[in-house]
Amino acid sequence: MASTTFVDRRTPIMAEWLNDVNSAVYNAPANVKTYGAVGDGVTDDTAAIQAALNSGATTVYVPEGTYLVKDATNTIAGDVLVLPAGVTLQGAGFGSVLKLGAHTTIGHRVIKCASDTGAVLNLTIDGNKTQQTGPSDEQSHLLFIYGGSNIRAHGVKFKNAQGDGVYIGAASEPGPKNIEISGCYFDGNVRQGVSIVRGSFIRIVGNDIYNTTGSAPGAGIDIEANLAGDTLSQITIANNNIRGNYWGKYRDWE
Repeated sequence: MASTTFVDRRTPIMAEWLNDVNSAVYNAPANVKTYGAVGDGVTDDTAAIQAALNSGATTVYVPEGTYLVKDATNTIAGDVLVLPAGVTLQGAGFGSVLKLGAHTTIGHRVIKCASDTGAVLNLTIDGNKTQQTGPSDEQSHLLFIYGGSNIRAHGVKFKNAQGDGVYIGAASEPGPKNIEISGCYFDGNVRQGVSIVRGSFIRIVGNDIYNTTGSAPGAGIDIEANLAGDTLSQITIANNNIRGNYWGKYRDWE
């Protein structure tokens, strides 16, 4: 921080000093516990975490603990948490757990990213598949990237999804662009570790993807356009450890 000497009350405050103060005050991470999250694995922390995400902070911090999140309406195809544009959701490591609560309906996406520029870093997302008692559900994803660009996940453990650990797609062209999933750990997801159905400049690099099985195709990484004409281009898959999945390394359905 730049310094200044106050001679008397008429001395102007340096603009650089004010900028440093503003940065410290207004760009400080928003701690989800400040917004009422408990992290005991029992209390529903959904509203508190979403309030932190909507607070205007560019970084939202999740301390260690298990944070139960769920769609309170228990409706079909509900987005549990939505990551706003320009926000990073960051934990303290795998001990910071977002755990999907029990549902009797299908299609619950724990985190939806549909805006430009965002990141999910250093935490665990647990799909809690044994407590999802609705019909067979391959649309309940842990990280649902649906459009948008410049989105990154790093150091995240994706486990126990009834659908995919990460789903990358969009309702229409152009699809997601500049997406990176790196240094993540996938275990026990039912349909796919990673599904890529539309998008460009996508990097799946340096991940561990294990034990994907239970719902076809059960691939570690699945590259599969939903519709004729869907764009799938400039996709990099490199340096991943992939084993114990029903379809082995990856499956390209084109």
